[in-house]
Amino acid sequence: MTVSGLTAQTPNQSLEGQLLINVVDVGATERPHKLFLADTASGRITELLVQNQSFFASWVRWSPDGRTFAYLASARRGEAYELWLADANVRAPNPRPPLFELGLNVVTADWNPRFNFIAVGTGGTNRQNNGIYLVNANFENVVFVTAADIAIDALLDWTSDGALLAYGTSDNQLQVVNTETETTATLVPLVPNQPRQLPFFQSGWFPQDIYYVYTDITQQTVYAVNTESRAQVQIPEPFTNPYEVAWLPATNQLLTQQDNELVIFDISTDNMTTIAPNTTLRLTDSFGVMADNRILVNGVLVIGDQQFAECMLIDLRDGSTILLREAYPAATWAHTICQVLPGREHIAVMTTDDLSSFELLPPDLLYSLYILPLDLTGSVFLTQNYTGFGNAPLAFSARWQQVIFQEENDLVVYNLNGNKLTLVSLRELDLVGDVARFEFYWQP
Repeated sequence: MTVSGLTAQTPNQSLEGQLLINVVDVGATERPHKLFLADTASGRITELLVQNQSFFASWVRWSPDGRTFAYLASARRGEAYELWLADANVRAPNPRPPLFELGLNVVTADWNPRFNFIAVGTGGTNRQNNGIYLVNANFENVVFVTAADIAIDALLDWTSDGALLAYGTSDNQLQVVNTETETTATLVPLVPNQPRQLPFFQSGWFPQDIYYVYTDITQQTVYAVNTESRAQVQIPEPFTNPYEVAWLPATNQLLTQQDNELVIFDISTDNMTTIAPNTTLRLTDSFGVMADNRILVNGVLVIGDQQFAECMLIDLRDGSTILLREAYPAATWAHTICQVLPGREHIAVMTTDDLSSFELLPPDLLYSLYILPLDLTGSVFLTQNYTGFGNAPLAFSARWQQVIFQEENDLVVYNLNGNKLTLVSLRELDLVGDVARFEFYWQP
C-alpha cells in the first residue's frame, strides 16, 4: 500500500486534530471510493491506496487512544474484506495488513472501547477457520477467541468495559462471548432476520449490561433481550422504525415521537408513557437527545397563513419548552432547522432570513450556520454559504471542538472561535463527478 499527499493552501494554526474522510465519487464509473487522512493543524491530507489504487472501505474507525486507525478494504484475495492498520501520522501512516498471511475472510470488525485491539469476525466458504479473532494493534499479534460463521457486515458490539462482545452469526443467532474467559453464550437462538445494531446507536448494551437492544436486517422492528434470563421482547408500537428511536442515556428507556407527542418505553418495567409538550409547534420526525436529557425537536410553526421551520427544546421532567429563536431575540432567524452534535453539548442551527412561507424554500437555498452551546448562552456564526444538513452533512469533534463540512466546492473546518481552514477542494481530490458523498471520522 502506498499513500499520496497534498497540503491545503490556507493552513490555520488555531486548529488541531486529525480525521479520516471516506468519499464516494457519485459520478465515477471506475473506483469511485477514496479514503483520506487529514491533519487540521498542518492542513495536510493524504490518500491511502492499495496497490497504488483507490479502494472501497466498508468500515473505518479510530483506536480509543487515537494513535491508530483501522479500516476494511476489499480483499486482494478471498471473498470479502481485508483488515488494515495505520498510524495517526499524516506524512507516514504506514498501513499494514496484520491478517494477510493467515488468509482469513474478514466480514466485520470493531475496536474494543477500552483496549487497543480489534475484534474481527470471519465467515464465508472457509468455515474451518471462521470465528471471532482479536488483533492487538500495538504488537499486531492475533488471538483466536471462538468458532462461528459470521455474516458479512454482521453485528459486532462491545460492552463499555470491553469485556463482552455481542455478535451475529450467519444462521441468525445473536451470541455473546466473554473475551476474558473465552466463554460464549447464545442470547437469541433464532432472530427472524440477521441481527443488526440500531442506526445512530453507538452500542446496543444498556446500563449494567442487563439488556441488549437491536434490530434486524429489515430495519422494521426493535428487540430487547434480557442478558441474564435470555427473555426477549419486541418493543411495541410506535417503536417500529429503528431510525426514529433514541436512547435516554444512563436509563433503560427508549424514546420516539408520534402524533406530536414524545413516547418513552422503559424496558425494565415494560411501561410506556407519553409527553405532550405545551406548544403549537407541529413536530416533524427529526429529534435528538441533549446531555441533560432535554429533547431537541424540529417542527413547523403556523402563524396565520405563514409557516415557519422551528427548533425547540423539551424538558422531559415537566414538558416545558423553549423555542431556540426566542432564546436569541437579537437574531433575525425566520426558519431554523437543528441537529444535536456528538457529545450532546452543542446544537447546529441552519437558518434563513425572512421568507413568506416554509413551503416556498427553494432546494438550492443557502443557509447561515451557527453552533449553540447546551445552555444557550451564546452562539458561534460559521458561514452564510451552507447548503443544508441533507446536502452537506457535517461532523463535529467533541474533543477538538471543530466541525467539518462541504462549503461550496471545498471541504472546510471551523472551530468554535469561528476560525476557518479550507482543507481541500473537490477538484484536488480528483473527483470526476459533480456530486460526492462524505463520511467523516474525527480522532478521539
